[in-house]
Amino acid sequence: MIRTPGQGGQSEAAKATMTALDAVVRSRPLRAVELAHHVPGGTDHIDWMFAADPDATGPLITFRLPCALASIDGRGRAITRLPDHRVRYLDYEGDLGAGRGSVRRVSSGWVTIDASSAGGFDLTAYRRDGAGHGHGEHGGAGGGGAVHHLRLEPDDPPRGWRLFARTIDGSRV
Repeated sequence: MIRTPGQGGQSEAAKATMTALDAVVRSRPLRAVELAHHVPGGTDHIDWMFAADPDATGPLITFRLPCALASIDGRGRAITRLPDHRVRYLDYEGDLGAGRGSVRRVSSGWVTIDASSAGGFDLTAYRRDGAGHGHGEHGGAGGGGAVHHLRLEPDDPPRGWRLFARTIDGSRV
């Protein structure tokens, strides 16, 4: 069940995420990265991170995805909100140390938060595949890139969210 802020069922962590995202709606593009996280003896997954501010000076808003953004469809996928990560992960690949595994860049680029409502957020992700860093002047997805229109909704607070593909007008694909 999706809980909106007016329903009183959201945890403080979910409310904090909603507040952080609300703060950057329609701001400049936010740097983003998808990292394939290999966990020894654990479950490999994608860490999707994007800056909490347009200058990428603060922490990264981070979600654990079961698959790459390119595989998200209109049925949506359950994703998990992780604690904020250090900004260094926008450019980092390699061993994480302390037996936490390693990360490899799947894509990097930009995210814009296009609109918000009590039930979630409409986002656009501009991705460049692989090691391309997507630092173009306008956050465009140069060679090997793609644009994904997404909808992010809280689901099963405090850490549960759902990510859907959407059309440009905001409806689900």
